[in-house]
Amino acid sequence: ALRGEGAILRDADGRAFARDYHPRGELAPRDVVARAVFCEGQKAEGGGHNAFLDVTHRDPAWLKGRFPSVHEHLTSRAAPLDFSKEWIPVVPAAHYTCGGVTTDLDGRATTVGGGTGTNDGGWVR
Repeated sequence: ALRGEGAILRDADGRAFARDYHPRGELAPRDVVARAVFCEGQKAEGGGHNAFLDVTHRDPAWLKGRFPSVHEHLTSRAAPLDFSKEWIPVVPAAHYTCGGVTTDLDGRATTVGGGTGTNDGGWVR
């Protein structure tokens, strides 16, 4: 949601990097953004963080009103963060880095036992 409202993905040096990975930059599809954040994270030196969301250019009152849950979460952490003044460290979403289910062209998957998933099998097909 923050990307859609103008947040900028930056590396630790402040360089906006999203357009290096897709012409739509921060508005690229989630899988592209997750891959970009992962790749930038791999460039971090000394185990530091290298991918951040920057919304510091937006009005603080608007940010806190538009994203009250984000504001509450970030300010209630052990190390509170004010996203109207500081960049938010980001990592790729886990579901974009954990693989997937192999299917045939009809969307059917094979179970561990070798059968195929069906509607009566109790799992997604």
